[in-house]
Amino acid sequence: MAKIEMLKSGFVGPGERLTYNYLSKHLSEDWYGFALKEILVTANHVREADFVLVGKNSICVLEEKHWGGSIEVEDSRWYFTGGDSELSPLNKVEDLARILAGRLKDSFPLPSKKLVHGFVVLSNPTAQLRFDEREI
Repeated sequence: MAKIEMLKSGFVGPGERLTYNYLSKHLSEDWYGFALKEILVTANHVREADFVLVGKNSICVLEEKHWGGSIEVEDSRWYFTGGDSELSPLNKVEDLARILAGRLKDSFPLPSKKLVHGFVVLSNPTAQLRFDEREI
């Protein structure tokens, strides 16, 4: 069982708690994580990552979304039934992963291979992604 520490007071939404519970139960004990971690970008600017997980050979930054229903995925936006849309969370989490990798490289000698990866977790069981008219 992985150890995931809460770094802020409480979860913002139901998906974060679901993701926390799932990760705590299903990741092996050689993973260590932080929930709701602020990553320092510059001296006056921080960005929030929902989860940062540290394993033996990689670090994963997770962006949790509790979006449900049919979601059409495009490069820069995700579209929902009813016409609403949001900026792609993939872009945000990949940017956070690059920022964290840069901060770590500034402080520690790191291998040349990509060590920090960004992922989006869709915690709502009703979520159905559509890519180019294909549903998964």
